[in-house]
Amino acid sequence: MLPWSRHVNRQPQASVCCSWVQSQKDELVWAIQDQVLSVKCPSAPLLGEHQNKTWSKPGYCLKLVTSTSPQVMAQSPPHFIWDNSAAGFFRVIVTEITKKSSGAYWCGIDRGPMKSITILKNISLVVTSSELFAERGGACLGCLVGEMKPLTSFPRFLPQIPPAPCSLPY
Repeated sequence: MLPWSRHVNRQPQASVCCSWVQSQKDELVWAIQDQVLSVKCPSAPLLGEHQNKTWSKPGYCLKLVTSTSPQVMAQSPPHFIWDNSAAGFFRVIVTEITKKSSGAYWCGIDRGPMKSITILKNISLVVTSSELFAERGGACLGCLVGEMKPLTSFPRFLPQIPPAPCSLPY
Protein backbone atom coordinates (compact mmCIF):
# COMPACT_ATOMS: atom_id res chain seq x y z
CA MET A 1 0.00 0.00 0.00
CA LEU A 2 1.32 3.44 -0.90
CA PRO A 3 1.86 5.70 2.13
CA TRP A 4 -0.46 8.44 0.86
CA SER A 5 -3.30 6.10 -0.18
CA ARG A 6 -4.70 5.83 3.35
CA HIS A 7 -5.51 9.55 3.21
CA VAL A 8 -7.59 9.29 0.06
CA ASN A 9 -11.33 9.35 0.61
CA ARG A 10 -12.63 6.77 -1.88
CA GLN A 11 -16.30 7.09 -0.96
CA PRO A 12 -18.42 9.71 -2.73
CA GLN A 13 -20.09 12.27 -0.53
CA ALA A 14 -23.91 12.41 -0.57
CA SER A 15 -23.88 16.14 0.14
CA VAL A 16 -22.20 16.94 -3.18
CA CYS A 17 -24.03 14.53 -5.44
CA CYS A 18 -27.55 15.80 -5.36
CA SER A 19 -29.44 19.03 -5.85
CA TRP A 20 -33.05 19.79 -5.04
CA VAL A 21 -35.58 21.58 -7.21
CA GLN A 22 -38.00 23.92 -5.46
CA SER A 23 -41.05 21.96 -6.60
CA GLN A 24 -39.60 18.70 -5.22
CA LYS A 25 -42.32 16.60 -3.56
CA ASP A 26 -42.32 14.05 -0.76
CA GLU A 27 -44.55 10.99 -1.07
CA LEU A 28 -45.30 8.05 1.19
CA VAL A 29 -45.86 4.90 -0.88
CA TRP A 30 -47.18 1.59 0.48
CA ALA A 31 -46.49 -1.64 -1.38
CA ILE A 32 -47.23 -5.33 -0.88
CA GLN A 33 -44.37 -7.80 -0.78
CA ASP A 34 -43.96 -9.86 -3.99
CA GLN A 35 -46.10 -7.45 -6.04
CA VAL A 36 -45.25 -4.99 -8.81
CA LEU A 37 -44.88 -1.35 -7.79
CA SER A 38 -45.35 1.63 -10.09
CA VAL A 39 -44.49 5.20 -9.12
CA LYS A 40 -45.29 8.20 -11.31
CA CYS A 41 -42.56 10.85 -11.21
CA PRO A 42 -42.87 14.41 -12.52
CA SER A 43 -40.59 15.89 -15.14
CA ALA A 44 -40.74 18.92 -17.39
CA PRO A 45 -42.22 18.17 -20.81
CA LEU A 46 -39.53 17.59 -23.42
CA LEU A 47 -38.85 20.93 -25.09
CA GLY A 48 -35.28 20.40 -26.22
CA GLU A 49 -32.59 17.88 -25.48
CA HIS A 50 -33.62 14.71 -23.64
CA GLN A 51 -32.73 14.54 -19.94
CA ASN A 52 -31.95 11.09 -18.56
CA LYS A 53 -34.28 10.10 -15.70
CA THR A 54 -33.15 8.02 -12.75
CA TRP A 55 -34.52 6.02 -9.80
CA SER A 56 -31.99 6.05 -7.00
CA LYS A 57 -31.34 5.51 -3.31
CA PRO A 58 -30.08 8.34 -1.10
CA GLY A 59 -26.78 8.11 0.66
CA TYR A 60 -24.20 7.79 -2.07
CA CYS A 61 -26.63 8.52 -4.93
CA LEU A 62 -26.90 4.86 -5.90
CA LYS A 63 -28.61 4.92 -9.31
CA LEU A 64 -30.78 1.79 -9.58
CA VAL A 65 -31.94 2.43 -13.16
CA THR A 66 -31.50 5.34 -15.58
CA SER A 67 -33.30 6.10 -18.84
CA THR A 68 -31.30 7.16 -21.88
CA SER A 69 -34.09 8.08 -24.29
CA PRO A 70 -37.83 8.81 -24.21
CA GLN A 71 -40.45 6.17 -25.02
CA VAL A 72 -37.97 3.33 -24.46
CA MET A 73 -38.07 1.06 -21.41
CA ALA A 74 -34.87 1.47 -19.38
CA GLN A 75 -34.10 -1.87 -17.74
CA SER A 76 -31.96 -2.82 -14.78
CA PRO A 77 -34.07 -5.64 -13.30
CA PRO A 78 -35.92 -5.49 -11.04
CA HIS A 79 -36.05 -1.72 -11.76
CA PHE A 80 -37.50 -0.20 -14.93
CA ILE A 81 -38.25 3.33 -16.18
CA TRP A 82 -40.71 4.28 -18.89
CA ASP A 83 -39.93 7.91 -19.80
CA ASN A 84 -42.93 9.74 -21.22
CA SER A 85 -41.16 13.09 -21.62
CA ALA A 86 -43.78 14.54 -23.94
CA ALA A 87 -46.43 14.13 -21.21
CA GLY A 88 -44.21 15.55 -18.47
CA PHE A 89 -43.69 12.43 -16.37
CA PHE A 90 -41.87 9.14 -16.16
CA ARG A 91 -42.94 5.92 -14.50
CA VAL A 92 -40.71 3.78 -12.30
CA ILE A 93 -41.64 0.09 -12.12
CA VAL A 94 -40.16 -2.29 -9.55
CA THR A 95 -41.00 -5.96 -10.18
CA GLU A 96 -39.53 -7.60 -7.08
CA ILE A 97 -40.74 -5.88 -3.91
CA THR A 98 -39.47 -7.37 -0.64
CA LYS A 99 -39.61 -6.10 2.93
CA LYS A 100 -35.97 -5.07 2.44
CA SER A 101 -37.19 -2.73 -0.33
CA SER A 102 -38.64 -0.43 2.34
CA GLY A 103 -36.75 2.83 2.58
CA ALA A 104 -36.04 6.12 0.87
CA TYR A 105 -35.81 6.57 -2.91
CA TRP A 106 -35.49 9.48 -5.33
CA CYS A 107 -36.98 10.16 -8.74
CA GLY A 108 -34.68 12.56 -10.52
CA ILE A 109 -32.73 13.85 -13.48
CA ASP A 110 -29.36 12.17 -14.03
CA ARG A 111 -26.76 14.89 -14.52
CA GLY A 112 -23.97 12.64 -15.70
CA PRO A 113 -21.04 10.48 -14.72
CA MET A 114 -20.15 12.46 -11.57
CA LYS A 115 -23.24 10.90 -9.91
CA SER A 116 -25.04 14.24 -9.84
CA ILE A 117 -28.84 13.97 -9.56
CA THR A 118 -31.50 16.68 -9.52
CA ILE A 119 -34.16 15.27 -7.22
CA LEU A 120 -37.75 15.69 -8.43
CA LYS A 121 -39.54 13.51 -5.88
CA ASN A 122 -38.53 12.03 -2.54
CA ILE A 123 -40.22 8.63 -1.99
CA SER A 124 -40.59 6.83 1.35
CA LEU A 125 -41.51 3.22 0.51
CA VAL A 126 -43.15 1.01 3.14
CA VAL A 127 -43.54 -2.67 2.21
CA THR A 128 -46.12 -4.83 3.98
CA SER A 129 -46.89 -8.53 3.74
CA SER A 130 -49.88 -9.90 1.87
CA GLU A 131 -51.09 -11.35 5.19
CA LEU A 132 -51.31 -7.87 6.70
CA PHE A 133 -53.01 -6.72 3.51
CA ALA A 134 -55.64 -9.48 3.91
CA GLU A 135 -56.11 -8.68 7.62
CA ARG A 136 -57.00 -5.11 6.67
CA GLY A 137 -59.85 -6.34 4.51
CA GLY A 138 -58.05 -6.28 1.18
CA ALA A 139 -57.83 -2.50 0.97
CA CYS A 140 -55.19 -1.60 -1.57
CA LEU A 141 -52.77 0.30 0.64
CA GLY A 142 -50.39 1.06 -2.20
CA CYS A 143 -53.14 2.57 -4.29
CA LEU A 144 -53.73 5.35 -1.80
CA VAL A 145 -50.60 7.26 -2.78
CA GLY A 146 -48.50 5.00 -4.99
CA GLU A 147 -49.89 2.63 -7.54
CA MET A 148 -49.82 -1.13 -7.81
CA LYS A 149 -51.07 -2.52 -11.08
CA PRO A 150 -51.51 -5.89 -12.71
CA LEU A 151 -48.47 -6.63 -14.82
CA THR A 152 -50.70 -6.64 -17.90
CA SER A 153 -50.91 -2.84 -17.50
CA PHE A 154 -47.24 -2.52 -18.46
CA PRO A 155 -45.42 -3.07 -21.75
CA ARG A 156 -45.21 -6.70 -22.84
CA PHE A 157 -41.45 -7.06 -22.41
CA LEU A 158 -41.44 -6.94 -18.60
CA PRO A 159 -40.74 -10.26 -16.84
CA GLN A 160 -43.84 -12.26 -15.99
CA ILE A 161 -44.73 -11.64 -12.33
CA PRO A 162 -48.08 -12.45 -10.65
CA PRO A 163 -50.41 -9.43 -10.91
CA ALA A 164 -50.97 -6.99 -8.07
CA PRO A 165 -54.37 -7.12 -6.32
CA CYS A 166 -55.64 -3.79 -7.63
CA SER A 167 -55.46 -1.44 -10.55
CA LEU A 168 -55.79 2.32 -10.97
CA PRO A 169 -56.15 4.32 -14.15
CA TYR A 170 -52.84 5.39 -15.67
